[in-house]
Amino acid sequence: FDAGPVAVAAGFEYREESGAEINPGFNQTGISGGNATAPTNGSFDVTEFYAEAVVPVVDQFAFDAAVRIGDYSTVGDQTTWKVGFDAQLHDTFRVRGTVSESVRAPNIADLFAGAGETFANVNDPCDGIDNTTTGNVAVNCRSIQVIQNRINNQGAFILTQPEQQGTGGFIGGNPFVNEETAEAFTVGLVWQPTFLNDGFSAAIDYYDITIDDGIATTSRNTVLERCYNVDPSAFDPTCGPGLNDPVRARRDMRPGAGNLTGVDSGTSNENRFETQGVDIELAYAMDIGPGDLSAGIVWNHLIKWDEIGIADGDLDENAGEILTPDNRASARFAYSVGDWSANWRMRYWARSKDSNTPELFNENDCFCANGLAPSANEVASYVYNDVSVTWRRDQYTVRFGVNNVFDKKPPMLPQFTQFGN
Repeated sequence: FDAGPVAVAAGFEYREESGAEINPGFNQTGISGGNATAPTNGSFDVTEFYAEAVVPVVDQFAFDAAVRIGDYSTVGDQTTWKVGFDAQLHDTFRVRGTVSESVRAPNIADLFAGAGETFANVNDPCDGIDNTTTGNVAVNCRSIQVIQNRINNQGAFILTQPEQQGTGGFIGGNPFVNEETAEAFTVGLVWQPTFLNDGFSAAIDYYDITIDDGIATTSRNTVLERCYNVDPSAFDPTCGPGLNDPVRARRDMRPGAGNLTGVDSGTSNENRFETQGVDIELAYAMDIGPGDLSAGIVWNHLIKWDEIGIADGDLDENAGEILTPDNRASARFAYSVGDWSANWRMRYWARSKDSNTPELFNENDCFCANGLAPSANEVASYVYNDVSVTWRRDQYTVRFGVNNVFDKKPPMLPQFTQFGN
């Protein structure tokens, strides 16, 4: 091409992945200080072919494309691709963008994680049902004889507090989970001004990503909702099959009981995630004294991180919660002299909430079901500092570092909050 040479790369890869976590017997049986946790043990292999090319079309403008074809022992044949462009609009400005379709195959934990015991709150759909309650849920609850008998004797199936809080269960991997797929669009601008030498660059990128068949753990409440809110002809009171048991929901079938004693769940492909955001990156490097100083900051502003409800299609807006704060950043500073370098990193998480769900928390009310005030939903911003010293010579690298050097304590959330359970 007149605009420059075409760059092409292609290759082949084969890999095997395996993982195991064999817990001591007292952990597996739950007779230690924690809940019972089953061992993890599994493996898979994949064969992949890939090719990519950068094609200059005109001076300072090029297209790039890539494709990867993989054969997984777990999820079969998978194909991913990407197309993009890079345009030098000016001596100091560059515009770039990509459109891609990608796949994340389930990992060892998604597939084979040993089921761990949980006693997190779960809502029994039969709680409060009496002989006058209408709907499929009520009919299905009354079809369980021990529940009907309790209604006849007490007027309604109303759980006591110990019964409400005593529902255990197991959550783990799922060997039948499939891949998740994502469609992504990104566009960005890079600025490298000449008046600040060649050591400075600034970039801003916008991204829009949609993930279908997303891999996540199905909540135990959703398991019950799907099990009970069906036509009575299709109702299965065991809600089976479970992870390692044909029974997924278990009740105390003794006379006068009927409460749930266990509900199991695991990973699934029933989730849809949509996220948008902006990344800003600044970097600068210069010579100072006998060595080189480099600094940089990466800032992410999250516009949205939505999860589409898998039971009823409700929208769960997660942006601004603890794991997905509206803003977070990482700054780094490094000074190198010869074989030695000193590094300092700062990690920032913005003020966030435990939950955005209106019925759990709002500004004018408490989380009254569990006696929590609105302040229990607020988590302050946090900054963590990490330092390290590194020595490199030839093929050898020695590093000494301390993460969270000032021993900043993480936020503590009370029980019954979303992330405090």
